Order: sequence, then structure tokens, then C-alpha cells
Amino acid sequence: MKVEFLIQNDKENCISSKISQAFKENPKKAYFIFGTVKDTGFKIIEEELIDTKTKLYFYIGIDKKNTTKVMLDSLLKYSKEVYVYSNNEQIELNSNVIIFEYSDKAEVFSFAGNISESSLVDNILLYNKITYDLKNTEENKEYKKNIKEITNKFEEKFDTLDKEKIEKLVETKEIFSTRQYVHNVKSIAELLGNKESEDKKEEDITIPEIGIPKVDLSSIDFDIDIDIPEEVVEEEKNSDDILEEKKTDDSKIDIEIEEDAEDFSKEKIDQLEQYEDVIDKDNELYDKDMEDMGFDLDGTLDINDMLFSKSNIKLDVEEPEENEITDNTKNEDEILKVKKVNLNAITNFIYELPNKVSKGQELNSLKIPAYIQNMIPEFFDLAEKGKNTKINDADYKVRNINLEIVDVKNNEKHSDRDAKITQKNGQSFMLITTDKLKNINFEEKDIARIIKLSSDVYHIEIISKQMQEYKIWSKVCNQTFKSTDRHYGMM
Repeated sequence: MKVEFLIQNDKENCISSKISQAFKENPKKAYFIFGTVKDTGFKIIEEELIDTKTKLYFYIGIDKKNTTKVMLDSLLKYSKEVYVYSNNEQIELNSNVIIFEYSDKAEVFSFAGNISESSLVDNILLYNKITYDLKNTEENKEYKKNIKEITNKFEEKFDTLDKEKIEKLVETKEIFSTRQYVHNVKSIAELLGNKESEDKKEEDITIPEIGIPKVDLSSIDFDIDIDIPEEVVEEEKNSDDILEEKKTDDSKIDIEIEEDAEDFSKEKIDQLEQYEDVIDKDNELYDKDMEDMGFDLDGTLDINDMLFSKSNIKLDVEEPEENEITDNTKNEDEILKVKKVNLNAITNFIYELPNKVSKGQELNSLKIPAYIQNMIPEFFDLAEKGKNTKINDADYKVRNINLEIVDVKNNEKHSDRDAKITQKNGQSFMLITTDKLKNINFEEKDIARIIKLSSDVYHIEIISKQMQEYKIWSKVCNQTFKSTDRHYGMM
């Protein structure tokens, strides 16, 4: 038996990569014993379960805060050997153990913390790996003894999960049908500097009855003087008088403006003209196409021109009908309403990238959730133009495209006439695959701007966080992906 201590740090020795590597070696059995499972962690593991032939066993703790009905329903799709323990009680399951059993060896990973994306990928984490040599009779015997003890003990303490059990858990509020978000609000004691115990559970918190204090006001002499001005009634002025007063006021304003203008001497104007903007053609954000575009101070400003040129957003001005126009409506500001984006006319999809070496993000592909494809189907055209293809005995939708990919930071351009958009049947994401992506180094939350130039031609810009241009496109990414803190946007 071999025991190793490993450190997950700076994206090295990630537990997620160990799980991925283990499934590539096709283990016969896999055991997952988790104390607390969050959506982000489950999504990483789930990607390895979709097509595996490995016999799967799950022993997990459930609670109101983290466990959702969707997660448990998904687990039953991959295995009937699912057992749950309610962490809503005083005694909780705190272990995290993953066991992979092969024909000649068994690997056991043990670590602390919740099962989340940060725990499996980002956090600094010390964990151990125990390897049993199953060809060795003694080690084989010891391993099987340990596995039998673990499974028997847990199956005795845990509840078997099935559809009826899930419905009962929702009904008794041991879990929720959707994810619940807990907002921690500081108490008065904490605001005054007395920190309360973080381990205190919700069930332990009691709120004492607070009576409303009674104040005896009989001995207090209130002497309040209120000055009420006499009501002044003016005679109604006719409309001619009102117009005459308005003209008088306008003339006064014109005179004041002329007097102020005389103080603004020609010398001051000459001084200001010295600070006229100078166009820096060497700047990385300089656009030659914008060079001859002037700005007319006397012209009118079209709000639609202020929006992104390729966006299909229009502003609809509500105007009253002629017979409804009154003096009051003429003086009121016009109400502008923004129409919804026409998702069938999207030409740009912009999103924050995951880490290049993170789970599910292959070195030669960009991963995009399937629900995004369903949201803007005409942008990727995979359903209409994709061909049903068998790859390694699995069903795929595959579409060939011409692709130009640009590393904006290093000003490098790569073309690929054999790029592909693919999606495996039943998989929760699609891939834009090109070998040219291996030439580009990107980091987590760098931005990819995917532009559809024509039916089969796409252009992708990889924009580093270090660039000024990044600030512009990050503003467009105003929607959050499910189960992650990364964002996306459309134009």
C-alpha cells in the first residue's frame, strides 16, 4: 500500500484533474462519499459520469442550503446506488472520500471542505492518495475488507434515494426544489464588535420577546407654536397674461446670457483651443474606420446610433395621439422603453472564459453551455446544419465551419478551415473545436468575443484582462452563467 500527500495549489494537482484522469482509465467501480455537495462541484463531477460504464456508488450529505431536487434527480440518472444522510440534524456527515477500483489497483482520495468548484480546482488544499496493489493478496484482502465495512455502515445509517424519497425530502423541507440563497445579516452585537460564534446553527437561535416600552407623557408640558400663514387668494390670470409674463422672463434670461458672454474674452477662447484633442494613431484602441467621422454640434443625436452597431436593440418612443396632446403632455419628458433583444438576430456572443486547464475545457476547444445554444439557436445553427455523426460509438451533432481566431494581446491571427461545432448527445455543453486554440494562452475570465460573419464563417477574439479593451467588453457581459460566477453577453 502506497500513501502520498498532495497539495492542490496554483491550478496544479487539482482534485478535478485526478477525477478526470481516473475515469479515462475506465475503473470498474467508483465510490463517492461527500459531506456537502454544491451545484458547482456536482457539475464538474457530472461531466465525467455522462458516458461512463463504471459502476457508481454515492453516499452524500444533504441539507436545505446546498442540496436541490435537480441534483438528486440527476444522480439517479447515473446510478441506483445512491444513499443520502440529512445534515439538517445535529450530527452531520463531514467526510470527503473518492475511491476508484480497477482490476489491478484501487486509488483512494481523501480531503476536507465542501464539494464545490473552488474546492476541486482553486483552493489551496492538502489531500492524500492511498494506492492498493490488488495483485498483492494481502493488500487485496485489506482493501475489500475496508470497502465492505464502509458500505455496510453507510447503507445502514443512510436512506436509499429514489423518486419517492426525493418528493418526500421536498415535502418535509429537508431540501428545496430550487437553490436557496442565504444572506447573512450582522447582528447588533456583531456591529458593536462582539463577534458571535460562526458555528451557531439556525435551530439554536432564539429570539426573545421584546416588549414595547411605555413612556409617561403626563408630566411633560408640550408648548408647540405653529405659524399658519393667512391664505392668499389671487385672481385667476387669463392665458394672455401668462404668455406675456413668460416672454418677459425669457428676455431677462437672454440679457443675462449676453452679459456673461461678454466676460468670456477672445484671449480665453484662444487658451482653450490650445488643448484641442490630438488623435493617437499608435494607441491599440485606435480604429482607422472612425478617423473621418465628425461630430456636428448643431446636429441632432439619434439614440439608436449610441447603441452597438450590430445590436438589434431599438428604442420605442411612446407618443400621444394628436387628439390627446395637451399643454401638460408637451412639457413632460418623453418615456423611452427598450425592446427585448431579438435573439434570432444575434451576431456577437461574448463571455468570460474558464481556466484553460479546468475540467471540461480541452486545450483545443471552447466550451459553451447547451442552454446558451438553445437560447440563440440561429447563431450556432447546430440543430439545422449539424450532421449526426458517430464518434467512438457515441452520437454527436457536428458542423464544419471556417474560423479565424485572434490573440488580441499578442496580435496573432490563426485561420482554420476545418474547425467544428460539436455536441455529444445528452451532453450539457457544446464545443467549438480548433487545433489553433493550442497556440493561445488564456486565463480564467479572459474574454472570448465570438462574431458570426456569415452562415459558416466565424471570428473569435481572445481578449486578455490586461488590455484596456477588456474593460469595454466586460461591460457587455452582464448575464451570469448558471452554477458559476462567470458572465456573458450578446449583441
